[in-house]
Amino acid sequence: MLVKKCKSCFDDLQANQDDFDRFYAASNKYAAPETGGSGGWSNADTNRWNHVIDILSSHIHTTDRIIDIGCGKGGLLMALQARGFQNLVGIEPSLGCRQNLAAQNILCHSTMEDAIRQGETFDCVLCCQVLEHVFALDAFLADIGKLSTPESILYIEVPDAAGYADFFHAPFYYFDREHINHFTLGSLDNLVYQRLAYRPIYGERGSAYPVAGKKTPVLWAVYQPSAQCAKMLAPDEKGSRAIETYVRLSTARDCYPQMEAVRGTLLPVLLWGCGAHLRRLLAKGCFTGINLAGIIDRDRGGRGESLCGLPILPPQSILDPLFQKATIIITTVLYADHVQSFLAAQAFKGTVILISD
Repeated sequence: MLVKKCKSCFDDLQANQDDFDRFYAASNKYAAPETGGSGGWSNADTNRWNHVIDILSSHIHTTDRIIDIGCGKGGLLMALQARGFQNLVGIEPSLGCRQNLAAQNILCHSTMEDAIRQGETFDCVLCCQVLEHVFALDAFLADIGKLSTPESILYIEVPDAAGYADFFHAPFYYFDREHINHFTLGSLDNLVYQRLAYRPIYGERGSAYPVAGKKTPVLWAVYQPSAQCAKMLAPDEKGSRAIETYVRLSTARDCYPQMEAVRGTLLPVLLWGCGAHLRRLLAKGCFTGINLAGIIDRDRGGRGESLCGLPILPPQSILDPLFQKATIIITTVLYADHVQSFLAAQAFKGTVILISD
């Protein structure tokens, strides 16, 4: 939904912040070493952290107290530690991620409320790929204020909604069910102006690789408290038009002729990737008339789970004689290249259909 007055964009879904808190606390995928974009230490992650620290280097000192909200596995905190920063704290609801940080002797709270109860404030607050996940933005930003001082620096990194069309991978891909807020640089500045009275001291649009080979649009911004900060809204008309362009492009490309070869046949078909993209395609009925035998998923496979009546299977299921010549439709977007490499390494003899760029 695009808000007419301020041109911000969000998913008007039936949920609340407690729903999201429970989801992330129970989720194990962000603790997995191979999950991209979750505070890890892959080559792609390391390049991202170095860029972040380079941005921050002119605004913070190695003695500053730094807190990373939604730190995931703690890759950014560990990169800061390697660059000489020692006063580091994380906030992360996932137990597995907190255990990663404990092994590095970095304190990590499970919630912002836990950190606030300690009564400590920080010279630098980091929100790296977090704000897009937050349902109750007003409360979240108010809590950032409680962790800050009048001299604190706030660093925010989010997907750049104005760049969705420029880095197109699949229809509506960036409208992930976990990404409920979609920011342009203008709308992000407006939000921070309005809720915290912070002014921007750095802003950059660009791109990054959450996993190797998959480039996505990113915003990097740094803010500082300012008593003179303007309170008026300046709607980001250009950014909102870019989002509308992405919606039109997604609508035009939301068809999958590659799948017609298996529609109406008895050939067993496996879907690979149990993410938001697949769920949207299932809801749309894109697989009607296709003999679906199951869904392969690295994180959820082999635990007896199902989706829409289809069993969720582990990757090694392709070794089953029943599936060695099956058709696989790759429904994961972010890890499509990884799946193709895995299938090639296993000398898979069936047909592979790719439905994303």
